[in-house]
Amino acid sequence: MKTLKYMLLFFLVSSLSFAQSWGSSGLFNPRATALGNTYTVSSQGVYTIGINPANLAIPSGHTVEISTLFPIPNWNFSVGNDFLNIDEFSYFFTGVDINGETKGKLLNDADKQKFIDLFKDGSQIRTGFSIPILSFSVNAGKDVGSFGFGIYDQFGMKVTLPIQLFDFALNGNPVGKKFDFNDLDLKASYLRTYSFSYAHDITDLIPDVFENLSVGFSLKFVKGYAHAEISKMNTTIETLEDHSILLDNSSEANIAVSPDFGIVWNFEGDTTKNANIGPFPTPAGSGVGFDIGFSAKLDSVWSFGIALTDIGKVNWENEIVTYSSTGQFTLTKIDSAQLDSLGNSFKGEGKYGSPFSSPLPTALRLGAAFRLDNFLEGDFPGKMLIVAGLNQGFNNEINNSKTPRFSLGFEWKPADWFPIRSGFSFGGVEGFNWGFGFGLDTGALSIDFAAANLNSLLSLNSAKKVGISLGSRFRF
Repeated sequence: MKTLKYMLLFFLVSSLSFAQSWGSSGLFNPRATALGNTYTVSSQGVYTIGINPANLAIPSGHTVEISTLFPIPNWNFSVGNDFLNIDEFSYFFTGVDINGETKGKLLNDADKQKFIDLFKDGSQIRTGFSIPILSFSVNAGKDVGSFGFGIYDQFGMKVTLPIQLFDFALNGNPVGKKFDFNDLDLKASYLRTYSFSYAHDITDLIPDVFENLSVGFSLKFVKGYAHAEISKMNTTIETLEDHSILLDNSSEANIAVSPDFGIVWNFEGDTTKNANIGPFPTPAGSGVGFDIGFSAKLDSVWSFGIALTDIGKVNWENEIVTYSSTGQFTLTKIDSAQLDSLGNSFKGEGKYGSPFSSPLPTALRLGAAFRLDNFLEGDFPGKMLIVAGLNQGFNNEINNSKTPRFSLGFEWKPADWFPIRSGFSFGGVEGFNWGFGFGLDTGALSIDFAAANLNSLLSLNSAKKVGISLGSRFRF
């Protein structure tokens, strides 16, 4: 139980994300975060790279936007998990006070079932962050089109823990029961993406329908520096009638890393490798991705957008290592000899493997925007934008989900230099979230701040996630 305590404590604080993100989940920029992670129509300039390239052609009053690490880098930070809050962790793991002394708490059957029920809706942990090195956009006019460029490093991990793991840890192994750990899954990647985007106004094709209509396309060159995944997991534990324990395992994991990292694998013997880590390490894999999007402004009130992002894959071809473990072992008693034999049966055998590929987190984005102040024809104080979005992932890669996510956001500008934003998100991998934020716009410099999970901030010890977003853009 002590090991389980520290494992869950790690998971409780293991989710980090730094914009710019990718997939159908995660945080992209502080404006989108404040709007409840709504962005398909409302994002513009450098904030639309990776979301909807068609928005680059939307007139915004600025010709050039630049985002760098200065004065404030675009970043998001969040911490939390999806299954255990602070109160629940304290209840199960911080012990009880007995005559002024803290002692471990003994869990009864009801407590054990309550703990297991925490994971009935899933026990997935996703961590990730992305460092935007440089991004800029240029609107060269209706005839020429608009351009965008971004370089960002992406780190991500997704772990799925089988619920039977916790059942086994709490209730042991009764005779006749088989525990199946086949749901255990892990994926982790370190990628660098170079994104080139172009958008063009095509309003003249349908002049009597749309006030503005644009199409956009992004070409992404992806360099993969590290990747790990469990490609096969078939593991069971069963207690037989004679109380012996039958362990059956067949598992495999693939790993690819840049040779510049200098990793010596345990099957290589006395091999010596020198690390050569620099700003441009040799890739372990490479790939190409595509984004395509459309943006339409029906009139001064209604706007719509659609985008399909991250179509493609990464081919891992350099420094490929495969660890596999296959075996069946019957444990008749707990002693050092049998435990050593068990360890040798399940420790896995490593070798250089064959090239493999991993898909990018392909996602469909739909959005709509409504200008309330224009609809009321000036009878509203300031400017009010209402936006809605639907994000649907097509795979369960890092930061992606096949569970659709709906969001609704509001941006009010009582003055042009001070936007106030809020929004709500439902579904996806994170469930319900409430975002809030504001900005300061001096014209040449725009600074934005957002709280990603205001509902968690307000719930104090019932919080599972807490996050903030910051960012700045130069606009000319």
